[in-house]
Amino acid sequence: MWIAFWLVVVLLAAIGEIFTFDLFLGSVAVAALITAGLAAVLLPITVQAVAFGALSLVGIVLVRPALKRTLGIGSLAQEQNSVTHSHLQGRQGIVTQAIDTGEGLVRLGTGDFWTARPFDSTDTFQVGERIEVVYVDGLTALVERAHTLSINTTSGADDIAEPRQKGIS
Repeated sequence: MWIAFWLVVVLLAAIGEIFTFDLFLGSVAVAALITAGLAAVLLPITVQAVAFGALSLVGIVLVRPALKRTLGIGSLAQEQNSVTHSHLQGRQGIVTQAIDTGEGLVRLGTGDFWTARPFDSTDTFQVGERIEVVYVDGLTALVERAHTLSINTTSGADDIAEPRQKGIS
């Protein structure tokens, strides 16, 4: 009777592993398969349960990380789940909430508002200062002072533009 139970656990864990491919349920499936073998030699259910728990733990804690590293699954999962905002690097904007040692708020372009903190931890920025995004850490822009930035107010747009020279339109 217990053999059938452990084989059902193997089947369910294997199906789950197919959908997740994280090797967590694969470890459980292997532990359940070995435990089904223990049930076949008529060991008591308490021995089977302890063996299943121990084998699952060993599989998840020791075997799974090594296997993921060997197969390259860990790095693939991290690449798929990582969010990069490299397109923001180099964009310029305006401080809309003061940035000190904590976080503040900046506007990039006409409506992208980002939490921001100084790239150099000793810098502070006041409302209205011009900044440039150096790096994005998660959902926070790391900024420094922009050197050639001005607001284009003559066109009615809130876009950030390069400074205009006198006599050139």
